[in-house]
Amino acid sequence: MRSERAPDLKAVRKRAKQRISELNDGKVHVASFTRKQTAAITDALEIIQPFNVGLTDVARQYAEARRLPATRCSAVIRSSVCAL
Repeated sequence: MRSERAPDLKAVRKRAKQRISELNDGKVHVASFTRKQTAAITDALEIIQPFNVGLTDVARQYAEARRLPATRCSAVIRSSVCAL
């Protein structure tokens, strides 16, 4: 969320009430994503859905696998992760 300026405290309070209402109605989010980012997140969630694992866990496991020396990777992991 970007910062905003207001001429006085009354205006600040009015805007704060509007923002709270927008958040409660689901009209705005704390973070904003581009359409491309949203599509990538949606695709990733669909891909991992059958495994019943969260996106954060997948990202963490991927990062850990990338840190493994190539000799410790299996052939499958080496071709998809370690070779990157």
